Amino acid sequence: MTFVYSILLLIMAVILANFIAQKFTFFPQSIWQIILGLLCAMTPSLSSYIVNLDPEWFMMLIIAPLLFFEGQQTQGRVISQNIRNILRLSILLALITMLFLGWGIHHFLNWPFAVALALAAIVTPTDATALNSVNKGLVMPKGVLRSLNLESMFNDATGIVALELAIVWINTGHLSVGEALRKFVFVALGGIVFGFVAGFLAIHLRKYLLRKQFDDMTAQVMLQLLTPIVIYVAAEEIGVSGIISAVIAGIIHHEERSRTLLVSAQMNNLITQLWKIITQVLNGIVFVILGLSLVPILKSILGLRLEKSAGIIMTAFLIYASMLILRYFYALYDAKRVNKEIPEGVFKDALVFSLGGVHGTVTLAMAFSLPLFLANHQVFKVRESILTVSALVILFSLVVPLILLPRFLPKEREAFDINELDQAYNEIVNAALSYIATLEISDKRRQKLTQRIQTQRGYKYNKDPETWNQVIKQLDYVRNRAVENAIEDDLLSTDAIKLWDRMNESKKYKQQNVKRIKKRIMYRHMLYRLWERLLNLFLTDKQKTEYRLKKYRRRIDKLQQKKERTVNNEERADIQANITKFERKISLIQVYGNAEQKDRWIKALQEIDDAMADDVAVFVEKVDEQNADKGLVVALREKINNEKLAARTQLDIENQQNIDLMNVLQFELGFIKERNTAGKYSAHLTKVLYDDIIAAQSIILEVGA
Repeated sequence: MTFVYSILLLIMAVILANFIAQKFTFFPQSIWQIILGLLCAMTPSLSSYIVNLDPEWFMMLIIAPLLFFEGQQTQGRVISQNIRNILRLSILLALITMLFLGWGIHHFLNWPFAVALALAAIVTPTDATALNSVNKGLVMPKGVLRSLNLESMFNDATGIVALELAIVWINTGHLSVGEALRKFVFVALGGIVFGFVAGFLAIHLRKYLLRKQFDDMTAQVMLQLLTPIVIYVAAEEIGVSGIISAVIAGIIHHEERSRTLLVSAQMNNLITQLWKIITQVLNGIVFVILGLSLVPILKSILGLRLEKSAGIIMTAFLIYASMLILRYFYALYDAKRVNKEIPEGVFKDALVFSLGGVHGTVTLAMAFSLPLFLANHQVFKVRESILTVSALVILFSLVVPLILLPRFLPKEREAFDINELDQAYNEIVNAALSYIATLEISDKRRQKLTQRIQTQRGYKYNKDPETWNQVIKQLDYVRNRAVENAIEDDLLSTDAIKLWDRMNESKKYKQQNVKRIKKRIMYRHMLYRLWERLLNLFLTDKQKTEYRLKKYRRRIDKLQQKKERTVNNEERADIQANITKFERKISLIQVYGNAEQKDRWIKALQEIDDAMADDVAVFVEKVDEQNADKGLVVALREKINNEKLAARTQLDIENQQNIDLMNVLQFELGFIKERNTAGKYSAHLTKVLYDDIIAAQSIILEVGA
């Protein structure tokens, strides 16, 4: 169970760190994840659940899936066009870095060259995911960014093979250069061939299962999620690079997905979304583990004498600085080789390339993979020192770019901000409500449809009180004028005129008591809605009517008694107003409880609605034209619809509601396309809006809504 608790702790730390990073953006997500790992390791009640993850499991369950997904994001054409650049970066630059660092560590620290080479091999591989955490929000040169990503996909294998050879050298005391080269070529080329073959077989296995009608979505998705793990394990078993095999298999899967995009679009979309979530979780776990690992490392440093702990920190910094210098001059040399001279702008690109060599997951895994004991059963004494230096190099590689890159790289312009997105949703909802008003459907269906479309905004409109009150006053004036004109033209029946007078009387009562109502309205409304729902569960319509009549009569009796005991005339007037309110409610219940009377008053209400309809529609369109804030218009439409249906009860069919909603969503897609064509919405904003609406349509078709 301790292992299970450890995994849960890691995931919870990732969740919390991601939320904190969203709120406090001065540190990138990865730094917050490291900080949470530190806090977990320093908290006694939590640190007891932490177990050390076996490096082999770490490589298999975390590194292989991450690199497989990176491969899935890379086109085979990009690899073939940049093959020479990949070889120079992942092999030539990696080997030069290892040899230079190995010589420096051997010369200045007096470590055996084999041990120095082991440390150099560990700190050489770069990590594209760690880079993404420090360059977020910055515009990096495209060529440099592509080179960094390609380098990080393949130099892991170079570092791992070099580390294996260094450990052999440490254990045996000698190493044949020819044998080392043969092993390196076998492991690297073997990994490429095996990854290609294994990826090809995995794809054809899934296609064969689909042809034989074994198309269960869950099984197919799980099959692909397990693919990188199986390929990694199989490659390592036969002695080739599992890392390279996972990358190549991912690239092969990218090509397959692009060719079957329309054949299995739903499955491809599901797998892509799952992989994105999984990789985010795995990357977060890696940085939390780094934070956990730093605690014993920092304790060991603090436990040393000041000069010795300062020496370890300085060693790590000098190793990192040496890699920066090597990478900088390599970038200049490569630019001169291509252009025959060094272009002016290449110095900045070289500096970005140098700082972009961020270290992370593989470096940490390789450091943990060092043996505790050597072949002669002696303790590997420098293991802790190598682990400490490696962890500090990772930290330096994260912190230094975080400080320096923003100083000379431009900030990334957001495709759109949150206010623009909110405004777009308000415009879409407003257009959809206008479209709903033209549909020939029942009022109840229109109300339900309006309520469901409202949820696209994700929140209620935060009305500006002054503007809102002004608009409502104008609406009331338009309504009153329309009904008065209808009365003068003798267009309303006696019942409609009586109902209009009653509605106005009720409105006046509410205005007189608005201050008193506001003090208690929130809690009373919540309790009332809860009680209403309980009544709907257990009582019939007739029982609910009888219950309300008894309740109102009891309240009238209590108020009558209170009125008789009250001497103050002002209080007596307030009590009488309350009595009148409950008497009106009883009258309404009795009227609407009678089917004939109910139909009579619904017809009267319809007359009033018809009399106001044209003028109200013109008023809403005028407000729409005059206000850039479409949230105000949406809220106004919602108020009109809710008031219009306050006294109506009609039957509706859920399936028909979904059909109506699908039609409205389709209208919204057309509206978005028109706004994009007119240049009102950017391509990125259009994609976000399209994705939301298409996802909603898919859910309705799949499970209803």
